[in-house]
Amino acid sequence: RLQEISLNAGSEKTGLSRRIHGLLGKQPRTYIPRPRSRKSQIGLIEMSVEPMIQELIDKFNTKVDSDEKLRDELKGLSKTAFIDLGDEKYNFTLKDEHIQNFSAGEIENPDVTITSDPETFVGVMEGKIKPMKAFALRKVKIKGDISDIMSLRKLF
Repeated sequence: RLQEISLNAGSEKTGLSRRIHGLLGKQPRTYIPRPRSRKSQIGLIEMSVEPMIQELIDKFNTKVDSDEKLRDELKGLSKTAFIDLGDEKYNFTLKDEHIQNFSAGEIENPDVTITSDPETFVGVMEGKIKPMKAFALRKVKIKGDISDIMSLRKLF
């Protein structure tokens, strides 16, 4: 349902509004907003999160190289992770203190599975959505052994 919105504030013209319309020789217009088409809305949010995940992995691996304490925590771990974002699915392996073999697609029997939608995932990664809130609202689901989840939390 469309609503009319007058460009002058309320039914009374302000002094500034009267002067501007007088100078321009125009009457105040009425603006009727058009709803965006569904296609344009979908087009705005269609994107791949693969570059973002790759960047996170690169930062994580760089941090591991410079942080001996983190390397010690990860020593001996070999875990697989699967990220399911609906149409986008990614997986990687944490092995030899680094994340390796990042690729698109599913894997069988991952140690940790993260399920979400691309918008929520990006929001969490950019800090716009708090991870615990997304988890509590079931916008992000994590499946796996708690110790495996804790070992991968440093990535995010």
